[in-house]
Amino acid sequence: MKYSAYARATAIAGAIGTLAGLLLWAAQAADERTPRLIIAAIFALPLLPALIGLLRHRVYTAAWAAMLAVCYLGYALAEHLAAGGSPGLWLTLIASSLLFAGSALYCRLRAREGTAHKPT
Repeated sequence: MKYSAYARATAIAGAIGTLAGLLLWAAQAADERTPRLIIAAIFALPLLPALIGLLRHRVYTAAWAAMLAVCYLGYALAEHLAAGGSPGLWLTLIASSLLFAGSALYCRLRAREGTAHKPT
C-alpha cells in the first residue's frame, strides 16, 4: 500500500470527525439548541464536497480541503480560548488537525509517487 493511501485515509477520518465534532459541539449547548444546530450544519456543508472528493481520490479537492481545514482549526481554537473546551470542540480541533495533515500529505505524496497527473 502506498503512503498516499494512508494520508488519504487520515484526511477522510479527519473530515468525518470534523463533521461529527461540529454537530456534537452545537448539540451540547444548553440553550437555544435549534438555531445553533442549524448554524453548525450550514458551517459543516463545505466539508461534504471535500469528503466526496477525497473518497474519489481527487488531488485538487485534497489541496483545497487542507486550506478549508485551517479555517475549521482556527475557528475551533478561537472558540476554545473564548469559551473553554467541550468534548465536541476537542473532537473538532483534533479532527480538523487530522484533515489538514492528511490532505496536505496526500497531495505531496501523490505527486512524489508520480500518479498525480497522467496525460490522457
